[in-house]
Amino acid sequence: MRRTEPWKAIGMSRASWYRHGKPTEKPERTSVAAAARAAGVSVRTHQRIMRVMAADINLAVLMLEHGWCKPGQAEAIIKHPVLLRKFRRMVKRANRG
Repeated sequence: MRRTEPWKAIGMSRASWYRHGKPTEKPERTSVAAAARAAGVSVRTHQRIMRVMAADINLAVLMLEHGWCKPGQAEAIIKHPVLLRKFRRMVKRANRG
């Protein structure tokens, strides 16, 4: 008896089907350009925001919600280890007191 292959029914590879959590429908793909347009920013700014969010969510929250810095400045902080350590110490001190 042959087993059913639901990933083929929706046009996906087996690995992608598992990676997406065994969906019943093929997930819609969104391009970076479409995501940037939806957010109202340029593609480069959107990519910077995504890199900052992946590296340090606290910095991303301060940048996006509180206007603490611009995406380019936040990206510079995450790229420079000394600046990132100073930022994390500053956040830790602010949360204590």
